[in-house]
Amino acid sequence: MTDILWYLLFISIGLVLDWAMSERLKTSLEYFLKRSPIVRYREALFPRVLFTLISVALIAYATAQSVTKNAPFFIGVAIFLMSLIYGLNRLFATD
Repeated sequence: MTDILWYLLFISIGLVLDWAMSERLKTSLEYFLKRSPIVRYREALFPRVLFTLISVALIAYATAQSVTKNAPFFIGVAIFLMSLIYGLNRLFATD
């Protein structure tokens, strides 16, 4: 039961962190690029949210296990960052 709660808590925090980082970086890019995003966060959410969920689940798994399992943690962080970069690229992409 505690494992399920751990994953639910971690996934909730991960999605909020994804939104917060995306909004902060979007605001910074708006200033430096001197243009507004083409689409909103919600419109650029799918399929990126699936990769964010997978990455957060990997990070939660790695933190719930012993210290010797570092690979899932780093893979999760890499997928999370790639998902964030993809989302920001989609926000400012010119079609």
